[in-house]
Amino acid sequence: TPYFRYFNLQGLSNLTAQEYDKLEPVQWPVWDKQQPVKSVARLFAQGQFSHADGKAKFIATTAIDPVNQVSSEYPLILNTGRIRDQWHTMSRTGLSANLSTHRAEPYCEIHPNDALKYGIQDGELVEVRSEWGQCILRAQV
Repeated sequence: TPYFRYFNLQGLSNLTAQEYDKLEPVQWPVWDKQQPVKSVARLFAQGQFSHADGKAKFIATTAIDPVNQVSSEYPLILNTGRIRDQWHTMSRTGLSANLSTHRAEPYCEIHPNDALKYGIQDGELVEVRSEWGQCILRAQV
């Protein structure tokens, strides 16, 4: 018999564009888009997890090197991140002016050792370049 999985969005996999545009926030699981929304106040509160034995598991993953390696021309690895109010590639939260007030502008977060090496001060403007483009951002050390 299959075990219960909290992360199940099967019921949202065949939404039309119109249904997606009207979609209200929903907490998983969603097996059927017609199902009444059942809110789960706190996932895993009963100590039952989504594995056959019901126990939580730590699953180790192997680190993978970046596809594009550093070079003398591009000595740093760039990584995009998420901020507190940025979810789901901002397909929905990006439309909220209120959520956009958390950060006044885009920024470049840099490790203190790299900032020291390249003479970058916290709060100053830096040019970030790669072979695909460039931008000017405020540094956050």
